[in-house]
Order: sequence, then structure tokens, then C-alpha cells
Amino acid sequence: MNNYTKYIIVFMAFISSTSINAQFGDQQIITTEVNGVRNVIPSDINGDGLVDILYSSRFDGNVGWIQNIDGTGVFSNLNIIGDVEFAGFLNAADLDGDGDQDVLAVSGSQNLVVWFENLDGLGNFSTVKIVSSNTIGAFAVAGADVNGDGFMDIVASAGSESAIYWYENNNNDGTFSVKQLIAFQANNGRHFNLVDIDDDNDLDVVASSSGSEVLTWYENLDGLGNFGAPNIIAPAAQAVSSLYSADFDGDEDLDVVTVSIGDNEVAWYENLDGLGAFSTKKSISTNDIEVVSAFVADLDNDGDNDILTASANFQTRIHWYENLDGLGMFSDKQEIFNLENGSVATASAADLDNDGDMDPISSTFIDDKIAWYENFTILNIENQALATLKIYPNPTDGFLNINAKDTVIEKITIFNIQGKVVLRQEKDLTTIPVHNLKSGVYFLKAETAKGELVEQFVKE
Repeated sequence: MNNYTKYIIVFMAFISSTSINAQFGDQQIITTEVNGVRNVIPSDINGDGLVDILYSSRFDGNVGWIQNIDGTGVFSNLNIIGDVEFAGFLNAADLDGDGDQDVLAVSGSQNLVVWFENLDGLGNFSTVKIVSSNTIGAFAVAGADVNGDGFMDIVASAGSESAIYWYENNNNDGTFSVKQLIAFQANNGRHFNLVDIDDDNDLDVVASSSGSEVLTWYENLDGLGNFGAPNIIAPAAQAVSSLYSADFDGDEDLDVVTVSIGDNEVAWYENLDGLGAFSTKKSISTNDIEVVSAFVADLDNDGDNDILTASANFQTRIHWYENLDGLGMFSDKQEIFNLENGSVATASAADLDNDGDMDPISSTFIDDKIAWYENFTILNIENQALATLKIYPNPTDGFLNINAKDTVIEKITIFNIQGKVVLRQEKDLTTIPVHNLKSGVYFLKAETAKGELVEQFVKE
């Protein structure tokens, strides 16, 4: 057995038996031009396989998107889609069945639920199309197939009515029915998720009410959009500011995590039987001060769901909580970034640099900023020393580009999955031709004065 084969065997044994940590880079600014950023949604708007940024701004009412130019963290200027007075939460979904992402938005001040058609799949949009003008205090919106007919319907919450409604997509052509009631949430119901809580292959609704501090779910009784009475998850969930449904304990049903600005708490509720019977509250943290946003993603690439939060106190902070065992035992909060004078709007995550891990995204409305934080998933000590290296595109069918920023690469070696050396290169180390390699998974080792880094890539 040669040394290179031993190296790969040791490397693969390491990543299969060692807990992989996530480390995050400095703040990288996407824009500071969104006038009072309200909401940010990562989505591939122009169909190029890269994750773009969809945004709304509360002060000038703009809804727009920012193009991910090349999958390395370079973004375009703002692309304005349209105006919605005091634009609130927004989302993306294919509402007209043409295979691209359209945009949904709400205006609480005008009681509007609207959408914009992606006309060509490239991010050129229609004028505003009104779905409803009587969703009183419209707050949050999402696209989902509520009645199982294969068409994307719209669900929206009406904060001033303490209600959640859905609007049926009539013919997959972007025309919608009048509002149909899903639930009355006592006192200021705003946040909701559309998920299959009881594993019967239709979408139920999980909702919170900040006024009455109740966390509930509503069963889609027949899969056709007729919903049942509220099922109480928690009778006292202190002023829930965000919620998310995901599997935290590896039993393949959907649990619920909440963040509560009223008591600075991050907590989760276990779906005990996969049918919607929930545990009592499992507290993760009670010192995430003024926590306002929650997002769930596998931030450390270990196969389970972690939690990302943002808290808006005097110095806004972005945190994450690692799912330590895949069973819902979480770490203490770990700081990703400390923002000064930002006043956070949202936190989310997506693979912005096309390297296979989830990069946190933040938005702050006082300084009009949307930013991201590169996720350096550490596979070994050398990775930590050389965390600035990127390889792209990944997957690739011809050439592999390497960007090491200020680090000088001295030699590149590529191994196949069996550990055999298939390519070595000691010059022109920014572009590596791999078109002669067979389709499959490979490992690239970069040697520098700082150490060695092994990265995985896929040859199509």
C-alpha cells in the first residue's frame, strides 16, 4: 500500500468517525442598499443552479433580488421586481407551473397578498398581481400544494384578524380563489409552517400566537384543504418570534423549534409518535437575548439538523446551536458574528459559494445590510489553516477552478475514491483540467507552505 492510498484511507476514516465542526468566516457584505430590509429568502431566481437572494424593504416598499454571479460569493447590484407598500415577508414558489420561481409578497398596511410572475425564468418579472386585498394585516406568506392537486396554492397569515388563510390555485395558471380559512389564532397569530406533522402525506399548519402565547397545529383532515380544530403543542410559548419544523431526533418525523423574544428562549418540542402528539418544552437556551429569528440547517455537515438564530439587542448577534448527538441534545450557543448597530431582521442559510455546506445569511434593517458568513467545514487541522481555499464549480464536467486568495499552492494531487493518484499538477494551479477523468467522486489535495488541504469534488 503506497503512502497516498494510506493518506486517503486515514482521511476517509477520519471523516466517518469524527464529529465535524463548523467554523465561519468574517462578514461578507452582499449589499447595503436595501432601504430597511425586512425579509431575505435564498432562492435560485434565474435558474442557473446558484442560490440568489430575494429581499423586501419596509421603507421604500421594494421587492427585489440579487444575483449570485459565479458561486464564489460575488453578487450583483439590486434588481427591483416591484413595489409593495411597507413590503413585509415574502417567499418564492412556482405559481404558474412553468418551472421557475415566482415571488410572493404581502403588505400589512394595505392588507394585500400579491405575486410577481417570473416571465422568462431568468429573473425578469411581471407587474404586481393581486391575490387578495382583504387579508387584514397580512404578515407572512408561503406557496404550497394545500389540496393535493399538484398546483402551488398560497397561504398567508392576517395578523390583525389573528387568522391564517389559503388561496386555491385554480388552474395552475396563477389565478387564485378567494381566501379560505385555515385557522383563527387567538390574539395576533402571525408565524406558521406548512409541514406534514401526522405523516399522512398532506400539509398541515403549525402556527404561533404572540398575543396569547399559544403554539398549535392544525390537521389537514382530508388532504383537500379542510382543516381541523387546534391541537395544542404548548399552551404558554412566551411571545414566539419565529418557529421552524424539522426532525431533530432522527426518528423521521417533524418536531418544532421556537424562539421567544419574551423570555430569550430557544426551545424545541418533540413529535412523540409521528402523529402530532408533542412533548413538553425542551429548553435549549434561555439567554439568547431578544432572539427574533430561527432557521434550521445542517451547519456542520454531520447529517443532523442544527439551529441558527439571530438576536436583536444593543449588539445584534448571529448564533448557532449544534445538534450534538442527532437526538436533540444541543450545545450552548456559539457565536458566528457580533453585529454593531444593525437591528436584525432575519437569519437564514444556503450554500452561496457552491462548496457543499450551508453558509449563514443575515439581514439588518438599520444599516440596510444583507451579509453572509462562509462556512468552513473542518475535516482536519490542515483545513483550518487553509480555510480560504475554494474549488468550483462542484460538480464539474471539464475544469476545476481553485481560489486560495493569499495562499500560494505549490502542488495539486487528485485521488479517486480508491485512493489512486489520477492527476498531479505543479504549475498553472488555478485551473485544473479534469475532463479526462471518469464520472465519480474524487479528492483534491492542495500542498502549501501552511499545510495540506483535502477537498472532495464530483466529476460529472
